[in-house]
Formats: sequence, C-alpha cells, structure tokens
Amino acid sequence: MITNADSISDVLSIFHDGTIRQAHLDGDKLKLQVNIAYLAKRVNPEYKSFHIELDGFCDAEFSTWPRTLGAEKEVITEFSRIFASSLDILSASVKEGGFEVICNIPSIDCDYCGGELFFRAKSATILDEANKEYSVEELRKISKDYWDAWKAHWDAVKKSPAPEKS
Repeated sequence: MITNADSISDVLSIFHDGTIRQAHLDGDKLKLQVNIAYLAKRVNPEYKSFHIELDGFCDAEFSTWPRTLGAEKEVITEFSRIFASSLDILSASVKEGGFEVICNIPSIDCDYCGGELFFRAKSATILDEANKEYSVEELRKISKDYWDAWKAHWDAVKKSPAPEKS
C-alpha cells in the first residue's frame, strides 16, 4: 500500500499513456483498471493492465476541455459521468491536498476531448492481473527498464545504415 501523496502521484504518472477502462466505486474505495500493455507485458507477456485501488477516495470532479471551440467548460462531479468515457492518462500531480490527473478522451462521441480529473485519496494499492501488489519503486523500475529498452532500440535504428536504393 502506498500512502505518500508524491508516490501516489508518481504511480499515476508512470501510467502515462494508460487508459482507465473501468472504474468501480465501493464506499470510499475506487477500483480502476488501467490498460497499459507496454508496462503490463514487462510483468507477464499475457497481461494488458494494472489495477489501482484508491482508499479514502472523495471530492472527485472532472473539469472538461470542450471539443467545440467556444463551448463552456463544465465541472462534472457525478461519478458515473466522470468515468462514462475511457480516460487516457497524460500526467499527474499533487494539487491542493489531492491529485490532479490530466486526461485525454479519444472518443469522438464525447462532448469534450479531455480535462483535469481532481480527487482526494489516502492510499493506493497497485495490482497486476494476478493480484500481485507492486510498490512505487517496483513500478519505477518496470517503467525505467521499458524506456531504457525503447531508447536503445531507437538509438540502434538511427545508427544502422540506410538501405541502398536500387
């Protein structure tokens, strides 16, 4: 269980490019399924997601980015409306005693293209698809290993000679 606010924010940022596909609220516990195959596959090639359980979840609001130019921003506080669309995680930070997650909404069927998700939570538990729990340090290593391998791959591609034209 992760209780440090900066560490919870770090975990959410590690899941950059992940998509919140499912959200279930049980009392003050929010359970999220975050599809992020590029990191999940580093744990097990069959995995596609991680689960985040946020205890003490409250004060959620989503400040929208309207899809239509000139449309008014809306602040949504109803749980089912906040998570009605899949939310792509872009970044996260600690803000005003809670957390702000900057999200994109790829669905063109939605009136907004993204926004800022704000909420408060006391702790986070991160689980893989087999319910193995991860610390923030383990997630940082998984992420670092992925990005180091990604960089090495593209550095090698850049150094390889261009194919000859025939």
